[in-house]
Amino acid sequence: AEQQQSAEAADRPRLLIGVEGGASVTKLCLAEAGSGRLLSRASAGGTNHWLDGFSVCADRLAVGIDALLTDAGVKIGDVAGVGMALSGISNADNASEMERTLRQRLPDLSADCQLAVVNDCVGAVAAASDSGGVVVIAGTGSNCCLSSRDGSATLHCGGWSYMLGDEGSAYWIAQRAIKAVWDHRDGLRTCPEPVEAVRDAAFQHFGITDYDGILSHLYTNFEKSRVAALTAKLARLAADGGDALARRVFADAGAELAGHVIAVVRRAAAADSGEVGSLQRLLDGSGRLTVVCAGSVWLSYALLRPGFVEALRQRGCPVPLRLVRFRDNGGADSGGAALGAAWLAGLRIGVELPVDRAGLLLEMDSLTADR
Repeated sequence: AEQQQSAEAADRPRLLIGVEGGASVTKLCLAEAGSGRLLSRASAGGTNHWLDGFSVCADRLAVGIDALLTDAGVKIGDVAGVGMALSGISNADNASEMERTLRQRLPDLSADCQLAVVNDCVGAVAAASDSGGVVVIAGTGSNCCLSSRDGSATLHCGGWSYMLGDEGSAYWIAQRAIKAVWDHRDGLRTCPEPVEAVRDAAFQHFGITDYDGILSHLYTNFEKSRVAALTAKLARLAADGGDALARRVFADAGAELAGHVIAVVRRAAAADSGEVGSLQRLLDGSGRLTVVCAGSVWLSYALLRPGFVEALRQRGCPVPLRLVRFRDNGGADSGGAALGAAWLAGLRIGVELPVDRAGLLLEMDSLTADR
């Protein structure tokens, strides 16, 4: 009987779970190793432990995993690997703590099930490129990472929270726009563009009727994601109404995001066999470095592009860039980094998860330092 059970277990497909965890939303997928067939998808709340703590994040991951398995009609004991590409994971200590806490929440998870916990940037690279590349995340917050495909060697820029950075993110864009309007009102800095449209959008978004009304949203009732959500309205103002202030803030965001890419590429070129190995080994077959543009802000690339291109022209970049993003799914990223995380989980157990990059990626741009 034991031999029959072992044979049946060996015949079952090996299942891999991939998780892409952001500050506001977490996306999960369940796939068969070997065939690459996606069995189910699910979503959960944000899973950045710096914002919500390990316990809350593990609870949300457990809920999402349960939804995946229920939808596919499989048991947790059938899962061979779980790859988690999570925002906020910065070293082996917090990766280990997340793994430990999740195993506590999922006692039926097999002891043989391999867990791979990495930064969310690494999952996106694993999904997008055979050779490695750069990921620039611009969602609620921002982060940038140059990585080998398996994530064994990385260089980071940004990701220091909204207090120190998050340049080019939805929060940063909203904060810059709000500040321009409020500074103009105070006479501290005269805004060269009309402020009325952005002011009215901010008033409507926060449900306020005067300038003082913003204070409760920045103190007592502060929510980073709530502030960041204003950016969607600003994008519409810039794209549909051509509002000059909104367009300038988006162009400034593009310049900041390009700066992150330039920073990690220059460091890799300077090291060139140090932290990440030869930069040339990260280039694709046409000699370009793949840059994965992840997060909702990149859906407004037409608004970001003028600043992005100008930053490349002014500062220079050692290699040509190929900008791609994951195909959208109802207006948001399709969870490509979750597939990358599942691929990493497969790597841990020595099985392959095929990734259909042609179906997963959209080509956005091809850039050199002079255009």
